[in-house]
Amino acid sequence: MLDAVVARLPVLAVGVAVFVVFLLIAHLVRWAVRRGTRSTRRANVGIVMARLGYFGIVLLGGLISVTIVAPSMTPARLVSLL
Repeated sequence: MLDAVVARLPVLAVGVAVFVVFLLIAHLVRWAVRRGTRSTRRANVGIVMARLGYFGIVLLGGLISVTIVAPSMTPARLVSLL
């Protein structure tokens, strides 16, 4: 059993790295949307758009990371679990 865990460590590391990349992209998108809508009269719309974009990108990154770590989980199966 320990051998199986050790054998899966590189795949787990790649999954975590992919999720971290998606987190960085989500932070960048949130920052860009907030900065782009800061000077408008409807800054609250920018905050909502930034949060939705951040959540969507993090959710997509999580789904892709789980698919990398557990190849038997397809994106269609993951969405059906939601």
